[in-house]
Amino acid sequence: MTRLTTQPRARQRGFSLIEALIAMVVLSLGLLGLAGLQVSSLKFNQTAQLRSKAVTLAYDMQERVRASGQNATNGDFNVAFGAFTSATTFPDQQITDWKARLAAQLPLGDGSVCTVSNPAAPGACDGGPFFVISVRWNEANDVTAARQNQIIQIVSRE
Repeated sequence: MTRLTTQPRARQRGFSLIEALIAMVVLSLGLLGLAGLQVSSLKFNQTAQLRSKAVTLAYDMQERVRASGQNATNGDFNVAFGAFTSATTFPDQQITDWKARLAAQLPLGDGSVCTVSNPAAPGACDGGPFFVISVRWNEANDVTAARQNQIIQIVSRE
């Protein structure tokens, strides 16, 4: 009778192909998640930068209005959104310079200044003691995006 001898199995070493593929899939999903976080971070950083510029430009106009003294109380700084071409008086020059800076530093940047008597409900400029300074810009890269137009307003007293 012949005796069958069995040889002990050698210990398995290394990874099988399936284990390596599963590890690659898990790693690639993690890297895709990190890439998504990076894209979101860049988007929110750009939004914060634009808002910071808008606030700075609004406060710049507030300081121009305050520094002008009597011209501010006369309503010489009242200007609506849109094109402004007059540059004959000192307030007109300040407004022209401010609107040019808005257009240069913000995408589709524009601004308005209005004197109102009730800052809680600013409507038409009625010559009141409060200044409402508004800065408008387009935050979206796509014109069909939901959050494209942004407006920031600051209110100050003469």
